[in-house]
Amino acid sequence: MIAGVTNTDHYDKYLEFKVGSSLFAYPISKIKEIMEYPEVEPITGSPDYINGAMNLRGQLLPIFELSLCLGKETLSLGPKTCVVVTELEHNGQHYTVGNKVDLVTQVIDIDVSQLEPIPDLAGNLANPLLKGLAKLDTRLLTIIDVDQLLVSKQLSWLTKQQKETTERE
Repeated sequence: MIAGVTNTDHYDKYLEFKVGSSLFAYPISKIKEIMEYPEVEPITGSPDYINGAMNLRGQLLPIFELSLCLGKETLSLGPKTCVVVTELEHNGQHYTVGNKVDLVTQVIDIDVSQLEPIPDLAGNLANPLLKGLAKLDTRLLTIIDVDQLLVSKQLSWLTKQQKETTERE
């Protein structure tokens, strides 16, 4: 079981989606909205894992290429490509970002007793984005810790962009 999770009948809702050919999920509580993939303006000098930014009701919203963050294949945009607008927290600060996903499949209830940590295998599977595995009836589902998207490089880039946007206003 994932650290800090007690073994009781407690279900949480997760959004299941595809990135490349793999299925992942993260808690609905982190999601602000889901939208068709919008017009995204590339940002010169941004890291590879940032597709660009969009204007979401007056707010600059960076769009993360989730496939690169997860080490998965990057698919070209298709009719089912979406942006999952997500609120992240890092050191008490809240950030809103968009995550490009290739297909949203379903909302699923997962009991906390179904969650297990990722096997260590001598550090070979270490990825701070991976929170654990959900043992479902017929399959395993990888759970993402979206707050971990903001590791040091990503956080410093995002903070700099937000500061520059605020100064221009």
